[in-house]
Amino acid sequence: MKKFKFNLEPVLRYRKHIEMQKKQELSLAMKKLSDCEQETLKFQDKYLKLNDDFGKNISEGIDGNYHSFFNDYLLSLSFDIELLKAECVKLEKDVFNKKQIVLSKQKERKVVDKFKERKKKIFYNNMIKLEQKEADEMLIVKKAREEKYGV
Repeated sequence: MKKFKFNLEPVLRYRKHIEMQKKQELSLAMKKLSDCEQETLKFQDKYLKLNDDFGKNISEGIDGNYHSFFNDYLLSLSFDIELLKAECVKLEKDVFNKKQIVLSKQKERKVVDKFKERKKKIFYNNMIKLEQKEADEMLIVKKAREEKYGV
């Protein structure tokens, strides 16, 4: 029996390759987003801890220069937190866009995959019909021989 050969196999391989590349890009973007969120949480924890310490120091009475320095540092931390949050939002949009790209590439691959499966099914159905036809012809020849020679 002949083997099924799909003419568009190179196209299917190419689409699978592109899909894998896009998935890798997506996972890299998701890692960047996760790192950004972790960094933001770390800065927020640091800010809260220092803010509590600052409150305790104010109640104990602190030097004016130290107060100014501490206040500037807390403002700098809050500014850094806002920058990180903005970067996280940007990365979330990037992850969303990459997910959409991955989905479209999966659809493109699945179209060719389903086409291959349909072609394969048609091929094997035709092969079954051909084998059945050959078997029927051999049976007809055998009966004709039996009738002619009386075997």
